[in-house]
Amino acid sequence: MREEEAVRKTRLAHFARLVISLAEDLTGDEAMKMKQVCAWCCKTIEEGDSGAEITHGICQECFGYFSRDECETLQGFLDRLEAPVLLVDGNVSILGANRSALKFLKKEPPEIKGSLAGDVIECAYARHPEGCGKTLHCSGCVIRNTVTATNGDGRGRWRVEGYQELQGAAEAASIYVSTEKIGDVIFLKVETR
Repeated sequence: MREEEAVRKTRLAHFARLVISLAEDLTGDEAMKMKQVCAWCCKTIEEGDSGAEITHGICQECFGYFSRDECETLQGFLDRLEAPVLLVDGNVSILGANRSALKFLKKEPPEIKGSLAGDVIECAYARHPEGCGKTLHCSGCVIRNTVTATNGDGRGRWRVEGYQELQGAAEAASIYVSTEKIGDVIFLKVETR
C-alpha cells in the first residue's frame, strides 16, 4: 500500500510541475492566447486565438485519473486513450501498450512485452546482426533519441518530427514522437504525419 501511495504522490508532483510550467507559459508576453491541449488524450482544453501556438496541460478527466485515491488500473486508463501509446523503459524496451497500439501493431501483449521498440514496430534496421539500438542507423532514430532524452532529463517531448524506416516499406514513414516520463516509465506515442 505504501508503494501505491508513493506512486500516486509522484504522479501528483509530476502534474504539479506541468501546471506550474503551463502557468509560466501563459504569463509570458505573448499577445495571442495559446490553445491548450491535453498532453495525454489530445483533447482541446481551451481554445486559443487563430494561428496561436499550442501549449500542453492535462484535462480534467486525465487529471482525475492521477489524483484519485482509488485509481483505476493503468491499463484501463491507457485503453481509454484513442492514440496508440506504448510504455517503455530508458532502453526503449516495451513494458506495456494500450489497445490502440496493439491494434495498430497487429500484435498481442505477450508478443511485445520485453521486446525493443524497433523489433515491435518492425524497424528496417532492427533485424541487422547488431539488433535494435546498436546499428549505425540507430544514432539517428527519432524514437530512441526522444525516449533517451526524456529518460535523461525527465522532460516530456511533444510531436518531435522524424522518419522511420520500416521492414518491407518502399519509403520511410514520416512520424511524430511524443514522450512523458513518470517514475521509471516513459509513455511513448508515435503518430504518422
